Amino acid sequence: MASRRRGSASAAGLTTVAAIGSVSGGSGFPGKGEFLFRAAGFLLIGVLAGCSGMPVGGDPGEWVAKRAKARWEALIERDLDKAYGFLSPGSQATLSLAAYKSRIRPGMWRKAEVKAVKCELTACKVTMTITYDHKVMKNVQTDLFESWLIENGNAWYVFEG
Repeated sequence: MASRRRGSASAAGLTTVAAIGSVSGGSGFPGKGEFLFRAAGFLLIGVLAGCSGMPVGGDPGEWVAKRAKARWEALIERDLDKAYGFLSPGSQATLSLAAYKSRIRPGMWRKAEVKAVKCELTACKVTMTITYDHKVMKNVQTDLFESWLIENGNAWYVFEG
């Protein structure tokens, strides 16, 4: 039985594909059993990719934009627990939820829009347009620049406060 390798072992799902390729009837053509075994493996890869957060083969910029928008929606809704969940693992390791809550002052933000996203490898810069109310002025708009990382199959906000 010849062992055939496909893909790379860099991601958990691709390791499964490599293992699936080693089941063969020896004829060089996939038999019914091998076909079903491979199909089950690809189904498993799809399920694992779906659980990881970021869509496979999708544009990382689109995914980061959705995550950035969702984080700001949580801030606008004053849901700091949910907003904290968008912080990168490194940010969460250095900043507890209690410390995060003490630094964030929700209540003035009214609207958030993603203006631009630019990604290079696993780092993205997001430009947000935030509408907020000030003591003296209402509906003030300003651009904010955020750093996001793509890590462990998801996009994470890097807290710089």
